[in-house]
Amino acid sequence: MPRSSLSASRAPVVGRIRRSRRRALRSIAMSVPTFAGEEHLALSIRSPPLVGHTPGHSGVVVSAGDRTVYVVGDLVHLPAVQGPRPCATGMVFDVDSDAAADTRAAFLERAVAERLVIAGGHTEYPGLTRVLAHVGGFRLQPELWAEWA
Repeated sequence: MPRSSLSASRAPVVGRIRRSRRRALRSIAMSVPTFAGEEHLALSIRSPPLVGHTPGHSGVVVSAGDRTVYVVGDLVHLPAVQGPRPCATGMVFDVDSDAAADTRAAFLERAVAERLVIAGGHTEYPGLTRVLAHVGGFRLQPELWAEWA
């Protein structure tokens, strides 16, 4: 099936998912505490924004001594796809696909430059990941827990 036909056939399903998500978010919007920008949650825990996935989507940075883990939530859904092509859009789960792709590309570039270790809901086992530069994009390399013990 040509790609355009596949996209067209998904449109009704994608529309229903997005409408359902908006209804669910509206129903809890007033009871969820929010913050704008980066928030310091505790002495060595902060929460910087990672825009695009959902309204208010942010990461959590946890530091202890010389070690830091950047929990990226749903910034990366499919590491094998969005690592090599961080600007790939079209994830039905992203409220603003373009903003999510821009945020992902900028963050992965930063992760390489700063040698960040990341964790997320969709990173590969064992959950900690090192971001490496790779032909035209990035490779998300699982980090062994033993190195963190």
